[in-house]
Amino acid sequence: MADDFSQWSAVILAAGRSQRFGAPKVLQSFNGVPFVTRIRKNLEERGIQEMVLVLGFQAQNLIPHIPDVGYFKIAVNSNFDLGQFSSLQVGLQQVHPQAKGIVMCLVDQPHVASTTYLRLLESARRFPRAFLLPRFANRGGHPVIIPAVFFKEIIQADARQVTLREIMLKHAKDIRRVAVDDPAVLEDIDTRETLLELEKKYR
Repeated sequence: MADDFSQWSAVILAAGRSQRFGAPKVLQSFNGVPFVTRIRKNLEERGIQEMVLVLGFQAQNLIPHIPDVGYFKIAVNSNFDLGQFSSLQVGLQQVHPQAKGIVMCLVDQPHVASTTYLRLLESARRFPRAFLLPRFANRGGHPVIIPAVFFKEIIQADARQVTLREIMLKHAKDIRRVAVDDPAVLEDIDTRETLLELEKKYR
């Protein structure tokens, strides 16, 4: 039975050029399962229904080929070269106005455990106005919980001058780190070599 986090949404960032990988990450698979499918199923297992997938580079060419595309609300960041923060801004503008907050996911972390999402969302129940960062081996990673109270400030910021990290540090008292037993929160899949290594590790 899914957990009742239906008032939360997810924003999945997948707008970059994937230059180091050499192909669009949004179309890749991890041990035979598409990245986006793995992320979607983990989120659905926790009761999250609204998922915004933010595309950028070659978005219109990619959309017809994205697995499970009908499950996502597609947002296109035309300024994707400004970086992840600009994609987050675009994604937040598509989130339901009554959402309590979002889980910000990176498309190249499909192997993050379902239990990690659960731990973060359970922490969000206790700290509904806090930025929540997973922590493994004394290092912070992704996905990140962003409460709705900060949406307006993030959307209105200048992505050429501001980063999410800077906004969070501005509200340092509202940052909480959530210990997780999941090294995947630190592991981005930037290259094909990394993908092969992690597929073996998590097979």
